[in-house]
Amino acid sequence: MDKESRSLLSFACEEQLCSQGSNNITNEQNELLKDIVDFTWWSDRIMTLAKHGGILAMLNIGTGLKFQEHDHLYSMLVLDRIQQFQGRIFVLDSKVPSKPHRESGNVYNLEQITGDRKDQLDVSQLHWSLISVSKRSVPEMYNILISNCKYQAALDFANHHGLDGEEVLKSQWLHSGHGKDGINMFLSNIKDRNFVLSECVDKVGPTEDAVKALLSYGLQVTDQFRFSESEADEGSQIWHFRMARLQLLQFRDRLETYMGINMGRFSVQEYCKFRIIPVGEAAITLAESGKIGALNLLFKRHPYSLSPSLLKILAAIPETVPLQTYGQLLPGRSPPPRIALREEDWVECEEMVNFINRLPENHEIGTQIQTEPIVKRCLGYLWPSSSELSEWYKNRARDIDSFSGQLDNCINLIDLACHKGIYELQKFHEDILYLHQLIYSDENDVDVCSSMSLISWEQLSDYEKFRMMLKGVKEENVVKRLHDKAIPFMRKRFHNMTYFTQDQDTDSFLVKWLKEIALENKLDTCLMVFEEGCRELHMNDFFKDEIEAVDCALQCIYLCTVTDRWSIMAALLSKLPQKQDVGISIECFEKRLKLADGHIEAGRLLALYQVPKPMDFFLEAHSDEKGVKQILRLILSKFVRRQPSRSDNDWANMWRDVQCLREKAFPFLDLEYMLVEFCRGLLKAGKFSLARNYLKGTSSVSLASEKAENLVIQAAREYFFSASSLSCSEIWKAKECLNLFPSSRNVQTEIDIIDALTIKLPYLGVTLLPMQFRQIKEPIEIIKMAITSQAGAYLHVDELIEVAKLLGLNSSEDISTVQEAIAREAAVAGDLQLAFDLCLVLAKKGHGHVWDLCAAIARGPALENIDIGSRKHLLGFALSHCDEESIGELLHAWKDLDMQGQCETLSILTGTSPSSVSDQGSSITSPPAHGIEETINLKDYSGLAGGASCGDREVCFSNIKNTLNMVTKNCHVDGGTDLESFLWENGKLLSFATFQLPWLLELSKKADNGKKFSSLIPGKHYVSIRTQAVVTILSWLAKNDFAPRDDVIASLAKSIIEPPVTEEEDIIGCSFLLNLVGAFNGVEIIEEQLRIRGNYQEICSIMNVGMTYSLLHNSGVECKGPAQRRELLRRKFKEKHKPPSSDEMTKIDEVQSTFWREWKFKLEEKKRVAEQSRELEKIIPGVETGRFSVW
Repeated sequence: MDKESRSLLSFACEEQLCSQGSNNITNEQNELLKDIVDFTWWSDRIMTLAKHGGILAMLNIGTGLKFQEHDHLYSMLVLDRIQQFQGRIFVLDSKVPSKPHRESGNVYNLEQITGDRKDQLDVSQLHWSLISVSKRSVPEMYNILISNCKYQAALDFANHHGLDGEEVLKSQWLHSGHGKDGINMFLSNIKDRNFVLSECVDKVGPTEDAVKALLSYGLQVTDQFRFSESEADEGSQIWHFRMARLQLLQFRDRLETYMGINMGRFSVQEYCKFRIIPVGEAAITLAESGKIGALNLLFKRHPYSLSPSLLKILAAIPETVPLQTYGQLLPGRSPPPRIALREEDWVECEEMVNFINRLPENHEIGTQIQTEPIVKRCLGYLWPSSSELSEWYKNRARDIDSFSGQLDNCINLIDLACHKGIYELQKFHEDILYLHQLIYSDENDVDVCSSMSLISWEQLSDYEKFRMMLKGVKEENVVKRLHDKAIPFMRKRFHNMTYFTQDQDTDSFLVKWLKEIALENKLDTCLMVFEEGCRELHMNDFFKDEIEAVDCALQCIYLCTVTDRWSIMAALLSKLPQKQDVGISIECFEKRLKLADGHIEAGRLLALYQVPKPMDFFLEAHSDEKGVKQILRLILSKFVRRQPSRSDNDWANMWRDVQCLREKAFPFLDLEYMLVEFCRGLLKAGKFSLARNYLKGTSSVSLASEKAENLVIQAAREYFFSASSLSCSEIWKAKECLNLFPSSRNVQTEIDIIDALTIKLPYLGVTLLPMQFRQIKEPIEIIKMAITSQAGAYLHVDELIEVAKLLGLNSSEDISTVQEAIAREAAVAGDLQLAFDLCLVLAKKGHGHVWDLCAAIARGPALENIDIGSRKHLLGFALSHCDEESIGELLHAWKDLDMQGQCETLSILTGTSPSSVSDQGSSITSPPAHGIEETINLKDYSGLAGGASCGDREVCFSNIKNTLNMVTKNCHVDGGTDLESFLWENGKLLSFATFQLPWLLELSKKADNGKKFSSLIPGKHYVSIRTQAVVTILSWLAKNDFAPRDDVIASLAKSIIEPPVTEEEDIIGCSFLLNLVGAFNGVEIIEEQLRIRGNYQEICSIMNVGMTYSLLHNSGVECKGPAQRRELLRRKFKEKHKPPSSDEMTKIDEVQSTFWREWKFKLEEKKRVAEQSRELEKIIPGVETGRFSVW
């Protein structure tokens, strides 16, 4: 009864399949086909029928047999077949609530529930479930019975169908307790040996006895597969059984080991795991857990299997485990001599080993067949080498120290290893002992030593370990620490080394350490060590010998950088051995000791004079001579600045100390240099009287007078330039210093400078402090300051020159520079007269820098004492020194001056002036001349004409034009400018053309002016007034670009060659004749001279000139420019009166016209007549030779 749904569910669920005979098939079919509510196909030939009463039956259509007998299945009258699979259907059914209901009318219950109507079902009263009905074969049905543990039914079914009944035994064995009973009842009756062996190998019984029984039965089964000589080719199945036997042996050995490890306690799970795990891994697991006893048992029972991983297993033991518990497991140099194993089984033979070796390397049961006898035969006993053992012990000790900090265990471990024969660990053992001693010693630095690990200690070099032993020592305990720890350590480390041989240069640990602490300036500690080490040098092993001790002491002294421990350094040297061993020469060290002693004394002196230097400075002092000299100067400088000032006795002591420094430390210094610096210090200190004595020299060194003077001068300059005013004491000190050498010229120069700055310059209004004077590079700047300091200062010419000389400007050029500065300042101030006088003086000296001032004064306004000659002199000087840009302008000015000078000269010679000459009816008067720069322009014309009317102006211009036409070819002006306008725009040109030009023309025409004067013009002999007037006219024409007329040039030539005349004058006249446009005009002048000359020499001279004139004109035809004509003229004049050669005459004949040929014949004839007349005069003196002339 279902209480929740109030429904009654009553179904039976059991099915049996059976077969019937074919009797009464038709009746049965008819009966079976009645009351069917549903059907479906079971297979192609069998149909499943569901009747109204809940009966499920199967009918073979082909045979008509029914496969269902008496059992009822209460099901829903709906069947459904799985279409894809034959022999399967689904049935909705429900279990019958209780057995009584099944027995008392099940069909009725179903009918009561369903009622009369088939389509009306009270589902709430039913509890349905879905079941599957499947087709099964005979083997399948047999296996189902076995799997359901229906062993009797299965045996009956097997017997009925002829099947093997062993499957039932196997199932019974598999479901048994795997004990002895199961073996006897089931396993022993199974004939399948593969199954039996697999069960013996794979199955683990619930108890130790069960496991042993199963293993023993397996060994019993495989015992029949022993090796036989008759079996030539054994099958793989037999080898399989033999391998299974090895597994059984391995599992039996593991069982015994497991039980021993677990003290007789058995666990199926743990044993299953233990028997298949590699024994090495099991050993590591035991080692990690600290089960030393179990590990020991494992080593005893499986020595060969564990030997390859022996060290790895032992390393897995926790570092905190006491060594005493596993010390017996630690390996020695060689393996144990005897190893106890069980008796070998017949399968553990060489043939089996060979078979195993042929197996694949990674065989699935490779580790499960490695019994100890097999491993012994395959691998033997693998024992680590000595190096591997040594390295393992070291690593083990390091791990113990790193993870537990138990250094005692490390010592015990290595000590045990040494006892086991691993002697390579002796040094390592000593290192650990030293570390232990270092850490647990009360004298060491606790913080540093306690943190020192074994690994860190090993990484230290032997010397670093030695240094750690001495870390933190002081003077009072260093000797004890050395004796107790450091020296024994050093002795052991160097016992087997070559350090103590004579040719070894490596420093010992003690020497290195002493040099390090010396570098830290711990000289007190060094002193204690050397005092102890040198006391019994060959007994205490501090030093190898005297040489090492001395060398180390010297190095320590020179490594020390302090400058206040000189007494300790000296005491340290005193502790060194004073005698040498027999056979050992330390002569070089004796020299070094002496040198070091001197350096100590020198260092003491330097510290005394407040210039401290360490000892190593003296070793390299010779390479830095400049630095040593600087130190010496610093000593003297500090000594000078000390207050109160030092007495003469102090200075004498100072000189002795300086000499001592040179002797002890600085022998490379020149004694003279040291005396110079000492005297310099005396002079700086103001000890002039004492300095006078030392400047004369000492008993050991003398000083040259030049150096003494320079020293005095330098000191005086320092005093002088440090003066803050012109009246302070430094000025007096400078003079006092210079008075040490009053007769020296150089010293006097310095005195002059001081006088100039303190006396002369203030008088001139210039106050310069010495430092200001020092910053002025050129003394001339000071002179310029004096010149411009106050109004009228330039007038003190002599005083300024004197000051310049005091300042060192003594040369002629320097004086000229001073005069130039004065002249310029005078010109600026408007004192042109003084500037003019100085410029004349400078021009005579050739001081070219003043050319611009000279040019300005020469072209300036008129002065009282400045004449045209002086102006020309200044302009000429300016022209010879000016720059290129100024040449043209200055040259033009010089020409104006020269023209004005020529006019003044003529005016003086003739007593006339341009103003005395006036044209007919002209009212123009000559204006007064005021200076060279004065010009007349259009605005001044009214003054020039004297207020003349326009008519007079036209007359004036007409006269000017007529006058110009008399001297020039044409008066045309380039550019189309009108001549009248051009003249009015150029006042100077108009003035000269109006006044000077007519006057000069008149002078050139007067016959009285033809007389030649010997001193008319300086540098020119026998020049007439007429000649000078014509030259002036030509100069003016050339200056203003006017071409002269031929008659003007001819007039000049005539005035020059008029007798009496010299050959030079004839040549000059001929030169002027060459400028004539008409060459025949020159011929007329020459012929005229031939007529009027009576002197034979003059006649020959003029004839030679004529010949040259003819030749030059003939050659001039080929000259294409002025440059060629000038060169031809220069060459002919150079030849002077040399007659033409025959070639030249031939050339003249070929080129020359008839005129020149005939004129040449005339000249030759005239010359012949002149020669005849000369001969006639010799014969008849006073004869009138003119009657014989044919000219």
